[in-house]
Amino acid sequence: MLTGLKKLGLLRGGVVLLISFLAMTAATRALSLWLDPPHPITVHVRWRADLDVFRRGALEQQLNLVLGQRMEGNTWRYTLGKPTTEAIQAIVQHPNAEDTAHLDRDRFRPEFSEDSAARARYFGWIGGGAGGLALLVGLVWLLGDARSRIAAAIAPGEVRVYGVMAAVMLCAYVGAAIARFAGHSEKVFGFAQIRSPGWLLVSAAIVGVMMLGRHASAEGRLRRGLPWLRGLPARLLLSLGAGATCWALRTHFVNSDGQGFATKFMADIPRRGSHVTHDEMWELWIHSKFWIFTNLRFGWSVEESYAVLSCAAGAVFVFLLLTYCLDVMPSRGVSMFALCLAAGYVQLLFGDVENYTLMTMWVMAYFAAAAKFLEGSWSVVWASILLAIALTFHLEAGFLLPSLAFLFWSALTRGQWRSAIGGSLVVGLISAGTLWFFHTHGLPITDIWGSHAFARGQGYGVVIVQPSREYYAQLTNLVFLLMPAWMLLVPLVAYRRIRFDAINLHLLVATVVMGVFVLVWRASLGVYNDWNLFAMAAIPVTLLVWRNVLMVDCLRQHPGPLVALYVLFLVHSGSWIVANHNL
Repeated sequence: MLTGLKKLGLLRGGVVLLISFLAMTAATRALSLWLDPPHPITVHVRWRADLDVFRRGALEQQLNLVLGQRMEGNTWRYTLGKPTTEAIQAIVQHPNAEDTAHLDRDRFRPEFSEDSAARARYFGWIGGGAGGLALLVGLVWLLGDARSRIAAAIAPGEVRVYGVMAAVMLCAYVGAAIARFAGHSEKVFGFAQIRSPGWLLVSAAIVGVMMLGRHASAEGRLRRGLPWLRGLPARLLLSLGAGATCWALRTHFVNSDGQGFATKFMADIPRRGSHVTHDEMWELWIHSKFWIFTNLRFGWSVEESYAVLSCAAGAVFVFLLLTYCLDVMPSRGVSMFALCLAAGYVQLLFGDVENYTLMTMWVMAYFAAAAKFLEGSWSVVWASILLAIALTFHLEAGFLLPSLAFLFWSALTRGQWRSAIGGSLVVGLISAGTLWFFHTHGLPITDIWGSHAFARGQGYGVVIVQPSREYYAQLTNLVFLLMPAWMLLVPLVAYRRIRFDAINLHLLVATVVMGVFVLVWRASLGVYNDWNLFAMAAIPVTLLVWRNVLMVDCLRQHPGPLVALYVLFLVHSGSWIVANHNL
């Protein structure tokens, strides 16, 4: 890269940056105006008290104010069809108009949220800066010795593929931010969570630096720190910090299911001691009992008690994730751990008021135990126990049973047939024991036919997606928000970077089955409101992608694109978490 910069020269580099900045600014401004053209706006005018009805009608016609509606006193609400500077100036400076609202009285423009031209200029600067920097980086890349260095690596051109993907995601986030301000937030929900332009500029700058710079690998430093990081005290400390962070930034968004828990708890707890369904047996039972305790002792609401347990589960999840990453990638486990957290699915851990967080914690424990088994440290029985527990917390975990079957097959190929049979029996015993427990505590086993697992007794047509373009457009948005790393499967597959070792095969089975679940299981509350239904599905694909990306040798030598992707994913998902906290 430095060679390319020297070839280009500072003066020519400055000229390229200036020209590309102006061109991208104009293009972004034109795109913004195309998406959000000037439109009629609502204004409020307080007329002088001595203005009679006839004079006011004449002024309304003169000032192009239509659809008048009296609000309070002498204040009227109007629609201004063409909010030009001249038209607004005429209203603001008219002697009979004592005051106005929703207008900038100094610049004679609509307020920013209604001013298409101002927003176009605003995003023009952002697009110009990001696009100009990206073009300069690309030119320096081509002029430099990057191509020869990549050619010396295992896969020529592979680094540039990741670089292009980082640039595409940056452009997607910038374009989605423009579309959001233009009133199209529903169409770009999965890309438009960076709501502050400042974050966009910071992301663009960091991405540019990572792409342009030449960075030494930190692998040696990480390896020297691994003995300390592997210690139980260090992992416990990190998980406690994670739990505190989850609580400090806990979500204030509660979907319709979460809003209904208080009514259901207060109706069922006096009758049978808890509110439980077959879909979420232990999850609901624990939340019920915890709310009873915290309500009596501290006066907490159902939402508060849910948030505390969700954040606590978040702390345990972080501990288990770090343990898993260090086990499956001893030399780069810390990098894998950090990358896996840069995704929207972690919103689940920030006090989510729904019945998926505790199950997700047990699922992560299952993956950690599965890795221990595949490495030869543990028996497959432990993974069986943990997945069975997750299944009794929420039936969604049942979609991971094919991955458990893969573990049983692995055990049989190793001659561990007793462990395989024992694991199968454990799953059955834990499931049957849970059903019997709740059968004797007010939830008859026969009610299971009314659960989602059995389509509520109405046939699976009610829980399977009815395909439509709108539904899958929203689902695509959600997938990019919850698990953005999935897109890296494309270069991994194209360059045959997924090694078919036992860990990867286990993750592949889980990824494929959960992918089918996401595609065919209907989000009954709507895709965006039911986002947490699909959050757990992000875990296997995220683990699979980052484990294999970190094994690509040329990305070790040129980590810039990888760091750029990490920054983009982290800022985007973090912005969503902060936005939900600030509701």
